[in-house]
Amino acid sequence: MRGISPAVVILAGFLAAVSWLMAQEGKRTPKYVGVEKCISCHRADSLGNQFRRWLGTPHSRSWVMLQMKKAREHAHGMGVEDPQKSLLCLKCHATAAEDTSLWYRSFHPEDGVQCEACHGPGSVHAELMMEQMEAGGEGVPEGAMLPKPKGEKFCLTCHQGAPHPVEKFYYKKAWKRICHPLPKDR
Repeated sequence: MRGISPAVVILAGFLAAVSWLMAQEGKRTPKYVGVEKCISCHRADSLGNQFRRWLGTPHSRSWVMLQMKKAREHAHGMGVEDPQKSLLCLKCHATAAEDTSLWYRSFHPEDGVQCEACHGPGSVHAELMMEQMEAGGEGVPEGAMLPKPKGEKFCLTCHQGAPHPVEKFYYKKAWKRICHPLPKDR
């Protein structure tokens, strides 16, 4: 029995690569789109106006808070020159600050702790919802639902695990202040 010809091996490899690329074409890599994109739908009262709820929380101002004199003094004490540029500070004060390759142009870390900090990157959600609306469909299409927030342990990574003193954090009280469910009929 003869060996397999090099041309057959190359052709098989090429076909495998093409098959893999075609399979990947249908997959979408989630990226951070930012609150600007989220508010296009989530400021509607019919959807629960989650944007207004978020805007009334310190999360929406967490990056700006890093400009305050007290924040700058504390940062300098930790050896940080500019807290608005330091990942040490931004990991809690700005969503997705550590990986700019996952940002759409509409994403701005200056918007603080925004929707995607808790719900994950929203590009696939936004794209699928827009496709659904353009097609005249209703509801949430398959694969478009964003994860629910990760709960108390996740919140504590910043609210009690920060590299600086933070006030006592009461999860249930904080959750009541920031929760923003969709209306029951959705």
